[in-house]
Amino acid sequence: MEVRRVARADERGALGRIARAVGLCAAGVVAIAATGLDPAPAPQAQPRSDDPVLVALASSDPLALASAVDRAGDDAVLERLGDADAASDALDPAVVGVAISAAPWLAEPERAFRRLIAIARGHDPDLAPAAMLALLGGVERIDRAGLDAREAELEPIREALPLLDELAADASVRLDIRRAAARARELLRGVLEP
Repeated sequence: MEVRRVARADERGALGRIARAVGLCAAGVVAIAATGLDPAPAPQAQPRSDDPVLVALASSDPLALASAVDRAGDDAVLERLGDADAASDALDPAVVGVAISAAPWLAEPERAFRRLIAIARGHDPDLAPAAMLALLGGVERIDRAGLDAREAELEPIREALPLLDELAADASVRLDIRRAAARARELLRGVLEP
Protein backbone atom coordinates (compact mmCIF):
# COMPACT_ATOMS: atom_id res chain seq x y z
CA MET A 1 0.00 0.00 0.00
CA GLU A 2 2.83 2.39 0.88
CA VAL A 3 4.50 1.79 -2.50
CA ARG A 4 1.33 2.87 -4.30
CA ARG A 5 1.17 6.12 -2.31
CA VAL A 6 4.79 6.92 -3.12
CA ALA A 7 4.25 6.11 -6.79
CA ARG A 8 1.16 8.35 -6.92
CA ALA A 9 3.02 11.18 -5.17
CA ASP A 10 5.85 10.83 -7.69
CA GLU A 11 3.34 10.95 -10.55
CA ARG A 12 1.70 14.08 -9.12
CA GLY A 13 5.13 15.70 -8.66
CA ALA A 14 6.15 14.90 -12.23
CA LEU A 15 2.80 16.07 -13.56
CA GLY A 16 3.15 19.27 -11.58
CA ARG A 17 6.59 19.94 -13.07
CA ILE A 18 5.25 19.25 -16.55
CA ALA A 19 2.30 21.55 -15.95
CA ARG A 20 4.62 24.33 -14.75
CA ALA A 21 6.83 23.88 -17.82
CA VAL A 22 3.80 24.03 -20.11
CA GLY A 23 2.64 27.14 -18.27
CA LEU A 24 6.01 28.83 -18.79
CA CYS A 25 5.94 27.94 -22.49
CA ALA A 26 2.42 29.32 -22.79
CA ALA A 27 3.50 32.55 -21.08
CA GLY A 28 6.33 32.88 -23.59
CA VAL A 29 3.94 32.37 -26.50
CA VAL A 30 1.60 35.01 -25.09
CA ALA A 31 4.52 37.47 -24.70
CA ILE A 32 5.63 36.86 -28.29
CA ALA A 33 2.06 37.21 -29.57
CA ALA A 34 1.68 40.49 -27.69
CA THR A 35 4.67 41.96 -29.49
CA GLY A 36 3.60 40.74 -32.92
CA LEU A 37 7.00 39.18 -33.64
CA ASP A 38 7.22 36.01 -35.67
CA PRO A 39 8.51 33.30 -33.30
CA ALA A 40 10.57 31.69 -36.06
CA PRO A 41 14.05 30.77 -34.83
CA ALA A 42 17.14 32.66 -35.87
CA PRO A 43 18.80 31.36 -39.00
CA GLN A 44 21.06 28.44 -38.17
CA ALA A 45 24.64 28.36 -39.32
CA GLN A 46 26.32 25.62 -41.22
CA PRO A 47 28.81 25.09 -38.39
CA ARG A 48 32.42 25.66 -39.23
CA SER A 49 34.36 22.60 -38.25
CA ASP A 50 37.18 24.78 -36.87
CA ASP A 51 34.89 26.43 -34.28
CA PRO A 52 33.92 23.84 -31.65
CA VAL A 53 31.73 26.29 -29.72
CA LEU A 54 29.75 27.16 -32.83
CA VAL A 55 29.39 23.48 -33.70
CA ALA A 56 28.14 22.69 -30.19
CA LEU A 57 25.62 25.55 -30.16
CA ALA A 58 24.35 25.00 -33.70
CA SER A 59 23.94 21.27 -33.26
CA SER A 60 22.18 21.52 -29.91
CA ASP A 61 18.58 20.54 -29.63
CA PRO A 62 16.62 23.72 -28.80
CA LEU A 63 15.71 22.20 -25.44
CA ALA A 64 19.37 21.50 -24.70
CA LEU A 65 20.61 24.91 -25.85
CA ALA A 66 20.79 26.28 -22.31
CA SER A 67 23.15 23.45 -21.33
CA ALA A 68 25.27 24.04 -24.41
CA VAL A 69 25.51 27.75 -23.56
CA ASP A 70 26.44 26.89 -19.99
CA ARG A 71 29.25 24.64 -21.23
CA ALA A 72 30.49 27.19 -23.80
CA GLY A 73 30.32 30.14 -21.40
CA ASP A 74 28.99 33.67 -21.81
CA ASP A 75 32.22 35.07 -23.24
CA ALA A 76 32.28 32.55 -26.08
CA VAL A 77 28.72 33.39 -27.11
CA LEU A 78 29.29 37.15 -26.77
CA GLU A 79 32.42 36.92 -28.91
CA ARG A 80 30.41 35.32 -31.71
CA LEU A 81 27.64 37.87 -31.28
CA GLY A 82 30.10 40.63 -32.06
CA ASP A 83 30.79 44.07 -30.67
CA ALA A 84 27.87 46.45 -30.21
CA ASP A 85 29.95 49.37 -31.45
CA ALA A 86 31.43 47.64 -34.53
CA ALA A 87 29.87 47.45 -37.96
CA SER A 88 27.77 44.32 -38.10
CA ASP A 89 28.21 43.92 -41.86
CA ALA A 90 31.65 42.40 -41.29
CA LEU A 91 30.22 39.52 -39.24
CA ASP A 92 29.13 36.19 -40.68
CA PRO A 93 25.30 36.21 -40.43
CA ALA A 94 25.23 32.46 -39.85
CA VAL A 95 27.55 32.74 -36.85
CA VAL A 96 25.62 35.71 -35.48
CA GLY A 97 22.36 33.77 -35.94
CA VAL A 98 23.61 30.92 -33.78
CA ALA A 99 24.87 33.37 -31.14
CA ILE A 100 21.49 35.15 -31.16
CA SER A 101 19.74 31.83 -30.48
CA ALA A 102 22.07 31.26 -27.54
CA ALA A 103 21.91 34.80 -26.07
CA PRO A 104 18.78 34.39 -23.88
CA TRP A 105 20.46 31.50 -22.09
CA LEU A 106 23.56 33.39 -20.98
CA ALA A 107 24.28 33.32 -17.25
CA GLU A 108 24.31 37.13 -17.47
CA PRO A 109 21.97 37.90 -20.39
CA GLU A 110 22.17 41.65 -19.78
CA ARG A 111 25.72 41.60 -21.15
CA ALA A 112 24.27 40.91 -24.63
CA PHE A 113 21.56 43.60 -24.57
CA ARG A 114 23.49 46.38 -26.35
CA ARG A 115 24.60 44.07 -29.15
CA LEU A 116 21.14 42.55 -29.58
CA ILE A 117 19.62 46.03 -29.76
CA ALA A 118 22.16 47.01 -32.42
CA ILE A 119 21.29 43.93 -34.48
CA ALA A 120 17.55 44.53 -34.02
CA ARG A 121 18.02 48.08 -35.29
CA GLY A 122 19.58 46.68 -38.47
CA HIS A 123 17.62 45.75 -41.52
CA ASP A 124 18.52 42.09 -41.86
CA PRO A 125 15.11 40.43 -42.30
CA ASP A 126 16.18 37.34 -40.33
CA LEU A 127 18.62 38.62 -37.74
CA ALA A 128 16.76 41.79 -36.66
CA PRO A 129 13.57 40.10 -35.40
CA ALA A 130 15.57 37.15 -34.03
CA ALA A 131 17.74 39.57 -32.04
CA MET A 132 14.67 41.29 -30.63
CA LEU A 133 13.14 37.95 -29.59
CA ALA A 134 16.43 36.96 -27.97
CA LEU A 135 16.52 40.27 -26.12
CA LEU A 136 12.98 39.75 -24.84
CA GLY A 137 13.92 36.23 -23.77
CA GLY A 138 16.91 37.55 -21.85
CA VAL A 139 14.88 40.36 -20.27
CA GLU A 140 12.23 37.91 -19.11
CA ARG A 141 14.86 35.72 -17.46
CA ILE A 142 16.17 38.43 -15.14
CA ASP A 143 14.66 39.96 -12.05
CA ARG A 144 15.97 42.23 -9.33
CA ALA A 145 16.31 39.46 -6.75
CA GLY A 146 18.36 37.36 -9.18
CA LEU A 147 20.56 40.32 -10.11
CA ASP A 148 21.13 41.09 -6.43
CA ALA A 149 21.86 37.43 -5.65
CA ARG A 150 24.62 37.25 -8.24
CA GLU A 151 25.77 40.81 -7.44
CA ALA A 152 25.33 41.79 -11.06
CA GLU A 153 26.21 45.21 -12.39
CA LEU A 154 23.11 47.19 -13.30
CA GLU A 155 24.99 49.37 -15.78
CA PRO A 156 24.26 47.16 -18.84
CA ILE A 157 20.55 47.48 -18.06
CA ARG A 158 20.78 51.24 -17.57
CA GLU A 159 22.68 51.54 -20.86
CA ALA A 160 20.02 49.48 -22.66
CA LEU A 161 17.10 51.72 -21.62
CA PRO A 162 17.89 54.76 -23.81
CA LEU A 163 18.82 52.44 -26.68
CA LEU A 164 15.44 50.75 -26.36
CA ASP A 165 13.76 54.18 -26.23
CA GLU A 166 15.45 55.09 -29.51
CA LEU A 167 14.60 51.77 -31.10
CA ALA A 168 10.95 51.98 -30.06
CA ALA A 169 10.72 55.48 -31.58
CA ASP A 170 12.62 54.75 -34.82
CA ALA A 171 10.09 54.81 -37.67
CA SER A 172 12.57 53.12 -40.03
CA VAL A 173 12.45 49.96 -37.91
CA ARG A 174 9.74 47.34 -38.34
CA LEU A 175 6.66 47.93 -36.22
CA ASP A 176 6.85 44.55 -34.48
CA ILE A 177 10.44 45.23 -33.44
CA ARG A 178 9.50 48.70 -32.15
CA ARG A 179 6.66 47.21 -30.09
CA ALA A 180 8.94 44.53 -28.68
CA ALA A 181 11.53 47.20 -27.82
CA ALA A 182 8.88 49.15 -25.91
CA ARG A 183 7.87 45.98 -24.05
CA ALA A 184 11.49 45.16 -23.18
CA ARG A 185 12.03 48.73 -21.99
CA GLU A 186 9.06 48.49 -19.62
CA LEU A 187 10.22 45.15 -18.26
CA LEU A 188 13.73 46.49 -17.65
CA ARG A 189 12.40 49.58 -15.91
CA GLY A 190 10.52 47.24 -13.61
CA VAL A 191 13.74 45.38 -12.84
CA LEU A 192 15.53 48.60 -11.91
CA GLU A 193 12.78 49.78 -9.55
CA PRO A 194 13.56 48.87 -5.93
